[in-house]
Amino acid sequence: KSYSMPISIEFQRRYATIVLELEQLNKDLNKVLHKVQQYCYELAPDQGLQPADQPTDMRRRCEEEAQEIVRHANSSTGQPCVENENLTDLISRLTAILLQIKCLAEGGDLNSFEFKSLTDSLNDIKSTIDASNISCFQNNVEIHVAHIQSGLSQMGNLHAFAANNTNRD
Repeated sequence: KSYSMPISIEFQRRYATIVLELEQLNKDLNKVLHKVQQYCYELAPDQGLQPADQPTDMRRRCEEEAQEIVRHANSSTGQPCVENENLTDLISRLTAILLQIKCLAEGGDLNSFEFKSLTDSLNDIKSTIDASNISCFQNNVEIHVAHIQSGLSQMGNLHAFAANNTNRD
């Protein structure tokens, strides 16, 4: 219902179809972007461009820091709280995502490589979890990270206006 009015089945079908088409378009655009980035790197590897399939330095630093944080927290009592290595690895990877978001928010340099590294981190985690937990991961992690990414990208676009907020009478 929308404003207490029922939504027709036809509208729901069209809406769902458009959402699916947009998802496919996004996937196709992502593939093209990836190929363009690789081509740019092949043309000018000495210009500081990195291959699109390599993790960024920020991602690496965040992963290392996350592993250290989790290792320290897990052994703070002298006895490991979580003994399952797969679980500590998952906790480290999720912590790394939080650290990446923090770096993106604080850094102010919001570029597509950094956003891609965040998406790659999510996809890496998703590929390692059990299929029965995929929907839980999507509903409890991916969707929230997507909202944060959206907010960060909007913040990046409006950063110049936010930095010089001069309210003159």
